[in-house]
Amino acid sequence: MNNKVLDFLIFPIMINFLCSYLGAALVSTSENSSAVQDFINGGYHPVVYMMFVILACLVVPFVEELIFRKWMWALINRFFSPNTTLWTTSVVFAFLHGGWYGTALLPFALFLGYIRDKYGSYRYSTIPHIVFNLTGVILTLGGI
Repeated sequence: MNNKVLDFLIFPIMINFLCSYLGAALVSTSENSSAVQDFINGGYHPVVYMMFVILACLVVPFVEELIFRKWMWALINRFFSPNTTLWTTSVVFAFLHGGWYGTALLPFALFLGYIRDKYGSYRYSTIPHIVFNLTGVILTLGGI
């Protein structure tokens, strides 16, 4: 199988399942589940749901990758090794996603840093980030 298919499609989906499992193990999901379910059952106009999917699956990944794997990466990489840059940007990314749930995102953050380093640009880490978020939206809407 082509490495890019693995890096940009298969691995992000697999890592989403791993992070979801870790998140469920670390955090009580009843509050999050009911909030998501309330939104889904809210009876909003379909455009609202479409805007949510566009924001969650396109805008947020692009902005986060710009912040973490372009700007922060460049700043930290000026003073520290690539390995330190990878770990620092990944831990900050995970931490800012919220407490114990953020901890569950650390494997994903490390993967995004690996992709950014491997391909040399944040633009490449944006692709698996979009796939990861899209997978999460599909699983959530599917009730999984």
